[in-house]
Amino acid sequence: MNVIDNLLFNIGTIASVPKGKRISTTKEFIAIEEESLTQGIWRWRNVEDRYKAARLICREIRILMEISNRIMDSRSLYVHEPVVENPDDIMVASRKTERALRVEEIKKIRDGLQSSIIGIDNLCETYDGDANVTGLLLPLIKEIAIHVGTITELLLRFGE
Repeated sequence: MNVIDNLLFNIGTIASVPKGKRISTTKEFIAIEEESLTQGIWRWRNVEDRYKAARLICREIRILMEISNRIMDSRSLYVHEPVVENPDDIMVASRKTERALRVEEIKKIRDGLQSSIIGIDNLCETYDGDANVTGLLLPLIKEIAIHVGTITELLLRFGE
């Protein structure tokens, strides 16, 4: 998996967090925790807490938004193909492929960010009594919504 795939996997996990559930952040991937009798001990032993989880969510989302900003600023999206005599020209085909790849990536990122709002909102409800957690996550929802709008506007301008 590349960086974008790892981030999208974690964002997908965040998106699927139901109300009342917690996430685990001790490994490379974010996971939804199943309730058990030893859950508290495991969290204590691995220094897991909700604030750490909220910070990780913010970091993952913001990294993905930064990657999407870089993709949106990349020249490959703005390449206008010249008319060529030879349709088998490798350079033209390569630029078209690069643009298509970047458009596909930006669409996946947009969809992942959009779906993450539901899971983040569910986590805010789960930790409603913790101002530190909701203070991190509620503004993040607004950031995501604005960023998704920016990506959507760009894709519409390109006819995608």
